[in-house]
Amino acid sequence: MNKPYRKTENNGSLRTKLIGLGEKSFQKNYYPELQRKVDELERFRTLLDYSNDAILIVKLPTGNLNDVNQSACYQLGYSREELVQMTFADIMSPSSYAAVASIFNNHNDKQYCKQLLNVSLKRRDGTEIPVEITLCFKQFVNNIYALVVARDITERKQAEEKIRFLAYHDYLTNLPNRLYFTDRLKETIKKAEKDRKDFSVLFLDLDRFKRINDTLGHNAGDELLKAVAQRLLTLVKGKDVLARMGGDEFSIILADKYTKKDLFSFMNQIYNILHDPFIYEGYELSINVSIGVAIYPEDGLSADSLLKNADSAMYMAKEQVGNAYSFYHKSINSKNLKQLSLESSLRFALERQEFSLYYQPIISVEKGIVVGTECLIRWNHPEHGLLNPSAFIPVAEETGLIINMGDWVLKNACMQNILWQGNSIPELHLAVNLSNRQFYNPNLPDRVAEILKVTGMKGHHLSLEITENTAMYNEDFAADMLSRLKQLGVKIYLDDFGTGYSSLSHLKQFSIDGLKIDRTFINDISTNNDSKAIVKAAIALAKNLKLEVIVEGVETKDQLKLLQSYGCDKMQGYLFSKPIPHNEFHLFLQKDIKGLLK
Repeated sequence: MNKPYRKTENNGSLRTKLIGLGEKSFQKNYYPELQRKVDELERFRTLLDYSNDAILIVKLPTGNLNDVNQSACYQLGYSREELVQMTFADIMSPSSYAAVASIFNNHNDKQYCKQLLNVSLKRRDGTEIPVEITLCFKQFVNNIYALVVARDITERKQAEEKIRFLAYHDYLTNLPNRLYFTDRLKETIKKAEKDRKDFSVLFLDLDRFKRINDTLGHNAGDELLKAVAQRLLTLVKGKDVLARMGGDEFSIILADKYTKKDLFSFMNQIYNILHDPFIYEGYELSINVSIGVAIYPEDGLSADSLLKNADSAMYMAKEQVGNAYSFYHKSINSKNLKQLSLESSLRFALERQEFSLYYQPIISVEKGIVVGTECLIRWNHPEHGLLNPSAFIPVAEETGLIINMGDWVLKNACMQNILWQGNSIPELHLAVNLSNRQFYNPNLPDRVAEILKVTGMKGHHLSLEITENTAMYNEDFAADMLSRLKQLGVKIYLDDFGTGYSSLSHLKQFSIDGLKIDRTFINDISTNNDSKAIVKAAIALAKNLKLEVIVEGVETKDQLKLLQSYGCDKMQGYLFSKPIPHNEFHLFLQKDIKGLLK
């Protein structure tokens, strides 16, 4: 190590004192002080070299490196001897040096400090190190020096980049997220406005994804989402943007596609690329996708309006059969507003006692008597009048209001049945429908048991009806739930039989007591040979499995006679009675049913 006291710049003032003095006088009067200064400088040098920060002393205005510590040598890849032959500009990134040089050239004070962030030093191999530097200026005799302390912030930069990436990208698929997509959409709108060009926004939703997620687990769902993202990425080119908006929803900006011909072609590419099954642990997973389309500027001038309208169009597409698309049109908004108003009113309908129950008789054709009734809810809406379940049950299902509504229906129907029995009416079998959300509520058996206990109704007088699709949504859960309900003594009917996708093996697996054949097969049974064959086979199947059969939607005498010839006994439909309030049902029980059958 070079001794600092040998440098004229560091020790010049001391050497001046020594001129003309003898050796003895020097040793006696000045050597102890000199030795103390040397020791201090050596300790200072040691401290500098142990610093993790690069420290450089720069002589101004030349910018020559006067001295550096070991960390500077290590970070830059040069020896100290090499560095003191270089200038500060030699080790600075050109883009960074301009700002530092400006400070070097324009400082006025003899001593001050200025911190500068995010500059880069250049290593021997040409790579750059991001550093945070602090500049301190000091005048010695007639020279000004800059003390540069440079802290390596590579890890901080990497962390910031990671945070920035996560802020704008989806952690699962690495696709841009909603925030990034919205920013890019705003930029695309500005450019389109300037260039007077149209472009389109697509909103995609994977159909039946929740079923896969619930059945095979979240890992399967995550792998499926990643695989879908990779396939969709192959279709996105140039200025186009693909993003995962959350859940199973994706959005695409098509910067140069806005004609229906272009969009039809692109959507067909989406359907084709997602057509082949996805393989997960031996399972072949097939999915469909619903697509909503909004076009700038006719469907919206802002990012929010375009996204909202594409989303609304997508929900219109979901109402169709899978792999459907829908272009936005203004009537969608009016429908959504009506739906929103309906939802708001629905939340208070129970409190306002706006619901009522209607009952449709179930007839034993052989005996000519009423053997049961299906309970159906109606909503006496203050503005829209009497609404059928199809108008509000989907909203109740989506919002979760169906749980309390279902409890109300079951409790009041059971109470009404008990009242009928108290009026010397023969025991009637009560049928109540369960929605998908009700059925998959783990507390359902406890709620049914409590209602039976509170109302005093016997379990064997109650049948709960679920659709095929509800039963098949999660087979293991459904089998367990049906077993728990059967322990209460209630009967289970598979409703709308023939319209879902159950199989004979599932009929054996599930603990069901009967089938209700859907009205769609009865409507044209007198003229359609396929409907005849399906209904005849379903009745025969049920009998072989010792299951009861009820046929819905019987409206004509011809249908009645044909069903009788197939061996069907229990029926319901407008031929006998439409759904009616409880007081009218009481009167219906007094009618001559056998006379209606003639």
